[in-house]
Amino acid sequence: MKTDDLRWFTFVNIELPEVLFGETRFMTRGKAAPSFYDLEKGETAVGFNFSNRDAGYHPPSIIVVDDKHAAETFSWLRTYAVETSPVSQFARVISLTDWENFSSNILNIENYALREDRWSSIIVGEALGQGEINLELQNMPISRAMGCFSTAIARTEIIHNNKSIRQVCIDRLMMLENDRNFVKRTVHVKNLKSIWDILRKDIDDIDSAIDAAKFVVQTVINNSSGLSNDIESLLIQIEDYTRLTSDSVEERVVEFHKLADRFLQVSSNDALHIDSSSAALAAAAFLVGRSTSHVFLLQKVSRRYPTSYAWFGLIAGLCGPSYWDLNWSRAAKGVERLLRTTFNWNDPPVADLCWLEYSWFSKTFDRNDSLINLPKFLPRVLSIEIMPGASCQLRLVSAENTEKENQLFNHVSEREKELQIALSHFMDLAEHTKAVLYNKNKPEQQNFQFKIDIADNSDSKKATHKKPKVKSKKNKKE
Repeated sequence: MKTDDLRWFTFVNIELPEVLFGETRFMTRGKAAPSFYDLEKGETAVGFNFSNRDAGYHPPSIIVVDDKHAAETFSWLRTYAVETSPVSQFARVISLTDWENFSSNILNIENYALREDRWSSIIVGEALGQGEINLELQNMPISRAMGCFSTAIARTEIIHNNKSIRQVCIDRLMMLENDRNFVKRTVHVKNLKSIWDILRKDIDDIDSAIDAAKFVVQTVINNSSGLSNDIESLLIQIEDYTRLTSDSVEERVVEFHKLADRFLQVSSNDALHIDSSSAALAAAAFLVGRSTSHVFLLQKVSRRYPTSYAWFGLIAGLCGPSYWDLNWSRAAKGVERLLRTTFNWNDPPVADLCWLEYSWFSKTFDRNDSLINLPKFLPRVLSIEIMPGASCQLRLVSAENTEKENQLFNHVSEREKELQIALSHFMDLAEHTKAVLYNKNKPEQQNFQFKIDIADNSDSKKATHKKPKVKSKKNKKE
């Protein structure tokens, strides 16, 4: 995270288009830090990394805009240099306040056991909870992790490791969650926060699945004053591990379903109830398999308690990889690889929009057409760098796009219509031909129409049984 190799220059708005495209020629080496005086006047500070760059091409690495002048700068560029909007497509864009808070090297002041494997396990659980009902782990792409709130928090913890910065990240995630431009999530930030807080506690060594489940359930009980008697009794029942420690896996499964049915009968939608119930069900499911093997049991309660998957991930993370089955291990290690990616101020952001520019878009435009029409890595998904080095993907709501897609899907060209009509006529002709051939090959019944009176009935019988004529010998010789 060092910024020593960045050289800084300040520019007025009219100079920015040329600067953003890397066509500026520099007569000096610039400054070692942004000029706060120039920023307060409305200019923009741009940091460049001159190492390993061609002399004629200098793309910017980072752009710092004063908080008070950010809206003016973005509006000017979008109006008079539309090809430069959004600015995030050129470099990392950050406010002066964030630069002052995040660029300091004296931020790692909290000491706790920050383990990426525990965070990755929680993210796998959240990804299952945020996904479709009955989504199986082996079929879940690792890219789902990029859309999890826990991923943004984990990256913030790993890179910045500061309590106040973490709170800023949580506040921004809640703003995104409440933004009507994005599809609503099933797992909410306020429910996940209880899980994130547990990772910051002094956790003793976990020796077994029972220890991990007991620790999580006991923590929930300690933090859940005011629970209903029904929920509290269920928590105590799980804490005592009644029949969940049986040597018979069948008995453990039966006990889980009994507990799940009782939790589902509780009608309270209070956040405290949701957190405690989700944690208890996750602990019970983990005890059934004594590992991650029976995570599928949570499908029964996933519609009511989707956060139970994230709690399950927390227990799995506390137990460690020795308690992970094949599918969980592959997913968690794939996510961990994403978390351990290094962060450097010189690197361009991988998100579609930086936070400062997203904030301006959301306040300036009422409809989300402005977000939909932005250049994006995925057509209906917008990724936002919430904190430097920490991004989150969110699915855009677009009734107009959905209508267009339906029209495109249902659209039939004139040529296709003609082909359909011709095919219909052909099928009718085939059916008619089949019927004609069937009737032709069917043996015909002789229809004897006797025009005889009833009185001649006896003669007709005799005529019917008359012996055939025999040829004469004369005819035979001939």
